[in-house]
Amino acid sequence: MPELPELQALAEGLTAALAGRLITDARVHQHHTLKTAVPPIGDLAGRRIARIWRRGKILGVEAEGDRTLVIHPMQAGRLGVAAAPAGRPGRTAAIDLGIGEGEVLRLRELSTTRRASAHLLDAAGLAEHRPLTRLGPEPIGLDAAGWRDALTSGRGAVLHTALRDGRRVAGIGRAYASDIMPGSPRSTTTPTRASRGRPTPCSSRPSTGPASASRQTCRTASSASPRSTATTASRACGAARAWSTSRSASTTSSTARRARPAARCTATAG
Repeated sequence: MPELPELQALAEGLTAALAGRLITDARVHQHHTLKTAVPPIGDLAGRRIARIWRRGKILGVEAEGDRTLVIHPMQAGRLGVAAAPAGRPGRTAAIDLGIGEGEVLRLRELSTTRRASAHLLDAAGLAEHRPLTRLGPEPIGLDAAGWRDALTSGRGAVLHTALRDGRRVAGIGRAYASDIMPGSPRSTTTPTRASRGRPTPCSSRPSTGPASASRQTCRTASSASPRSTATTASRACGAARAWSTSRSASTTSSTARRARPAARCTATAG
């Protein structure tokens, strides 16, 4: 999924290339992508592009005259300049904004799940657009105190999950959350301050794999948990050992049941 760096570079590049260009027409090829009916998409025709901005993982095509096309590309949405189609565009084309010179600004949807969305909003609608209003602060320029406040706000979560929560910090996804903590065993096991004392998702449930996987869960939790999370590590180890014990007992019982008929047959034959 496109994250902050890619979307920021895209917004800056499109602004440099398209600012001041006149929108000649607007066409919707996949009607489920456009989630608003008022104002109509045709209102963009005759307006000039002011800029393309980014907020979190959301893009906005801002046009003159109080109109903004807010685009949430999700995992498979792509926004870029393409040649204006002579006929029907390819099946991935979702929305085209004609910008003259034989070009269009096109939103494409590359997945069959069709999760990308677009909303055409005026200033009032933009101020109340929930996907934007619920976002946390931007990570660029955030100082240490700001990071601490953002990551420890709300309900508790492991650190990797907290980084990916746009309500805490906007724009970070799975890939960059992992890059922030390279090689750290704490990246998927250490809770934020708000959740300390609660079992973490990766260690509160025993593994469903072999006993060795269960022992690995125990070791990971023990090595990754600092003193303040010793209780969590203890619970993780206890759950893993309990699973291993029950698994061994179940295997022994099953073996014994299979052995009984053979023993009876041997006795009868004798």
